[in-house]
Amino acid sequence: NHSDFDTVESNISEGDGISIAFANNFTLTNFYGLDPDDDGIDIEDSTNVTVIYAFLDGTDFDSIEIDDSIGINVSYTNITDSNDDGIDIDDADNLMFDNLRILDSNDMGIDADNATNTNLTNSLIYNNTNDDGVYFYGGSHNLYLFNVNASNNGANGLLIKDTDNITIINSYTHENAGDGVDLQDSSEPVIILNLQSYSNADDGMYLESSNHVNITSSFFLNN
Repeated sequence: NHSDFDTVESNISEGDGISIAFANNFTLTNFYGLDPDDDGIDIEDSTNVTVIYAFLDGTDFDSIEIDDSIGINVSYTNITDSNDDGIDIDDADNLMFDNLRILDSNDMGIDADNATNTNLTNSLIYNNTNDDGVYFYGGSHNLYLFNVNASNNGANGLLIKDTDNITIINSYTHENAGDGVDLQDSSEPVIILNLQSYSNADDGMYLESSNHVNITSSFFLNN
């Protein structure tokens, strides 16, 4: 299935911009969701859903919500001014996020509870005002971040908790209100290569109850 939208304006309704449930092999392109009264894109109980070239602005709840789904690919998508999280994930597997711009959310940029096999690449998570830029927790594992800039957020740039098999490469965390990277109860292994973490209000990196951590060629300044 393939759907190509120009603009969906749902500021009068009491629902999502678009709700995708029990779908398989579904592609959504050129979607504009402006001021929906719930989520911008709600994906539930679905498999192999691709969202590409979406623009979401002013959602009353999460701009994108992904629940109980497998094989979700979101790329070249801009999210601004979400009243809750930019992207909220609960119990999902095999997730690909590339070339995202998540700006000015009222809560977290990405909030991921039990997200397995997740790649987040070439993305800017910036100025999400009241919480973390990116938060993975709840038994998430196999997390790969490449060229991610999580900066100027209201708490930590990256908070990763109770997660294993983590790789962070060529990424940036700066000017966050908390730590640049906060790693808790995570291990086996954690590989961090060429991380630049600077001018954060607290630590450039905070480690708690984490082991098998390898940090190489990284830069921490003025935290």
